[in-house]
Amino acid sequence: MKKLIVVLSLVVVLTGFSSQCFALHWRYSPWFGSNFHHFGIEDIGVYKYGGGRGDKVGMLYTCKGGYIDLGHLKECTDRTKYAYDIIYENLMNDNKKEFSFKIIDSAVYFVNIYYPSNWESMKKNDKQKIARIVSANLGERVAYCSTVWHEIITRLGYSSFMFSERPSAFSWEDLYSDLVGSNLAAQALKSGEDFEKQMTKLIPMKLKELRVQPAEIARQATDKIKDKWFAGIYPGIRMKRNFDIGFDDGFITPWLVPGICSNSQSVSEPVSSLNDVSNNGFSFNLEMRPKSRQGKKAFGFISNDIDGKRLQPGIDFLKIVEHLRKEEIRKHGNGIDTPSLGFE
Repeated sequence: MKKLIVVLSLVVVLTGFSSQCFALHWRYSPWFGSNFHHFGIEDIGVYKYGGGRGDKVGMLYTCKGGYIDLGHLKECTDRTKYAYDIIYENLMNDNKKEFSFKIIDSAVYFVNIYYPSNWESMKKNDKQKIARIVSANLGERVAYCSTVWHEIITRLGYSSFMFSERPSAFSWEDLYSDLVGSNLAAQALKSGEDFEKQMTKLIPMKLKELRVQPAEIARQATDKIKDKWFAGIYPGIRMKRNFDIGFDDGFITPWLVPGICSNSQSVSEPVSSLNDVSNNGFSFNLEMRPKSRQGKKAFGFISNDIDGKRLQPGIDFLKIVEHLRKEEIRKHGNGIDTPSLGFE
């Protein structure tokens, strides 16, 4: 759960890439305690890239995936599609070796491309098919990394709107919802079918797979964790935070509210790696450079010399998040990063 309102403005910073700027409509997430925003599957509406008529956001509860924040899920879907479009166009430009771009938050992402030896001689139709798959895989990775970065910098005080986002950073449902969104988006993009129609079909399918519950059950789950995982109204107080980003074991395990669904086991969601996207003869290197004060502070947790340097998300994010986790435990004690209803 990230914020009351999310302003999404994507600006591309590219060398030799056709200029494009796509401003997305706002995505927002409900704060816990608001009955109005508890959803059942009948409430989710359709998916529209960047938002639009019939595209809704709210908080659902599932027996196998815990809370699903539809705002986070759809926002990460948007990010994946946006990154995909940039990557695809660059892959089809045979002489492009590196390109860079921004996704919402204050950081620049750099992608280095290593092409298959036969790429230039390949037929255009064959190139397009391969580029679609590779771009979907890499777009999925980039989009998810950008959401992890958002959690990091908002925990350190960064805000994309007038409300502080610090209290809700690393909420228990944030990154799991983001990851589900990026994974579904990659699946839709690989199909080559209409993206919005595919996502409108895939989202409810995934929710049913996770055993989504009626809105009343979602409200009961929130009542059960009130004053245990969170307190107050927005921005409120987060008494629990989930620092699992999935870069260590390749999965995010969702938090289930104890006692809501009997005999239920959580379903972990896989996190793509650069090994996953380095197929069809391609390989990539992904780096990023923080631009905000909070981002540079995060970089400083792992390096004393950050001028002109770039972060490697797959390695450095783990170190930064572990620093934040230990800091939370020092301040608030053991149990802040577990889904129990109490503290040690």
